[in-house]
Amino acid sequence: MLLTTGFTFLLLIHLSVVVSRLAEQNNELIQEMGLRNCVPKPKTAQLLVIVPAYNEAETIAGVIADLRRTGPPCDILVVDDGSVDATADVASRSGEAVVVGLAKNLGIGGAVQTGFKYAARHDYQFAVQFDGDGQHRAAEIDKLLAPLR
Repeated sequence: MLLTTGFTFLLLIHLSVVVSRLAEQNNELIQEMGLRNCVPKPKTAQLLVIVPAYNEAETIAGVIADLRRTGPPCDILVVDDGSVDATADVASRSGEAVVVGLAKNLGIGGAVQTGFKYAARHDYQFAVQFDGDGQHRAAEIDKLLAPLR
């Protein structure tokens, strides 16, 4: 009986590890699909502002406009995290942002990670995360970057 219980316990641990690994691989595939399907713009700045967005169609245009109006010179990347509204379309229509569409919601961590992968692949010197719901102020970005510069 003890041997059976021990074997079952080890089997469950093994299955848990396998499922976790598969979930991570699934997330990486979703990110890669999004990154490969996006249409990058020519790099114009050393700063990439990563805007993870999930169902932010009502606010994303204002966020992009705020970044352009009061933020430092930057390129903008909107990571549409599997939104079911028009977030990606609104961001694309702005003409100011590259949009990476994720086929499935990965959560804030997966969306930001996708943005950092984009930043690394396109050789940005700096990358910052900026919320898509309008709660951050673009004018504050320079204060964040000052110690790094």
